[in-house]
Amino acid sequence: MTKRPIFQVFTYPFKVIFSPFKAFKEISQNPDVKGVVLIVGLVLLATGGTYFAHSSKVFLGISERQPVSPTLHTVPDAYVYETAFGNYTFESSQPYVMNYTFFDKTPLIELSFFWVNTTELLTPVMPVVTIANDTFYQTIVKLNQSTTEVGNLTLTIKFYSDKSPTISTVLTKTAQWDLGNFTINWLIRSPYTYLSNITTAIDLTSIATLSLLETNVDRAELGNTASPNNWMRSILMNWSEYGNATLYGGHDTHFIDSGSWLDVVFNVNDAEINATTVGLTYTSILATNLFGGILLGVLTDTGIFFFINWLIYAGVLLLVMRVFGQKGGSWRPFFVLVGYAFSIMIIQSAVTALLIATLPEIHFTNMSTWPPSTLNEAAIASDKVQETWAPIPAFQAIAYLNFYINIFDVWLLILSAIVVHTFGEIVWSKTIMISLTAFLIRLFLRLFVGF
Repeated sequence: MTKRPIFQVFTYPFKVIFSPFKAFKEISQNPDVKGVVLIVGLVLLATGGTYFAHSSKVFLGISERQPVSPTLHTVPDAYVYETAFGNYTFESSQPYVMNYTFFDKTPLIELSFFWVNTTELLTPVMPVVTIANDTFYQTIVKLNQSTTEVGNLTLTIKFYSDKSPTISTVLTKTAQWDLGNFTINWLIRSPYTYLSNITTAIDLTSIATLSLLETNVDRAELGNTASPNNWMRSILMNWSEYGNATLYGGHDTHFIDSGSWLDVVFNVNDAEINATTVGLTYTSILATNLFGGILLGVLTDTGIFFFINWLIYAGVLLLVMRVFGQKGGSWRPFFVLVGYAFSIMIIQSAVTALLIATLPEIHFTNMSTWPPSTLNEAAIASDKVQETWAPIPAFQAIAYLNFYINIFDVWLLILSAIVVHTFGEIVWSKTIMISLTAFLIRLFLRLFVGF
């Protein structure tokens, strides 16, 4: 067995790709595991490049800001809460109505308020701010049917330094309530008038009257163009802690103002609602603190996947050789040879990264985490990908390159046949039978065991 220079050992992974017959013959004379270690490193590097390319294309609405303690500024006509997420303002004359601007003063919500919808029109009277400090705001407004007080609506908002405010509204009925069923509605008027709907957006200004838009949703996001993939900023209303609600939208006139409104209608006879609203900035995953954590997980999974596939496939090949009556030599050099065959994973990851780099940006709206944390979010993400990327040839090529049987599986089959032929000096007819049998066993394990 001839000892070869270390730099020559490190050239073998590339020789396997471009000149496999010569490479495996040389490796069999000096089966050094250092080359396999290099292959693992290069596979991880290429995988990192793939995730880097993917992260540069995927944009999420991010609300996180550097934590800043909220501060209340009381001016003659308003209560203004300055937070890390923007300014939340309540006029003194209508303290149950909120105005919201982004932290850079960009207006996101012109008017936002909760109201009770029932069989009779209710009138707000005598609103009172009961508590107003840096972290807590509460106001109560009486609800009159004609001149009779039938209830009151309490709005409570808690402000934080490191997360968006929590909003709670509670209906309390008086003894004079005789109106039957009711719903609490959340009405929002924003300069951002496009409601996100997976890959498109519904323009509220184009709807002449308040109309049903969506049912059973736990959030609503508004942007400023018809294509969410162009959004760089949006406003998110989220009531996922409460549950689902129904969305209406379009032109309407309320006792406060007229214009294009989003109307969130909560469940019948639910007297307490919990929600939040915050401005989002669309940022690629690459530029967020999500990237490092997810990348570490991806690389760990890839490393484990490599070693499990290498050891199992080499073991299957060796076992099939024994079944076919081929003794061969020691199992250790054979495992090293099969490890070199997995050099093709470097090419697979590199090609995938290059194809991803050609895809357009994709903005995932109505998404709270990445990867998606719920089945609903996973379904939304899948629909978005299908609408945006699926028709593009590069994405179709990625799907083919990562399918259960693809060009790289065939390439691995060919390389494993060369390994078997070189290691056992077996005639090609038997070599092909051994390699094909092992390939089919590996395919079975992938389909039904998941390795």
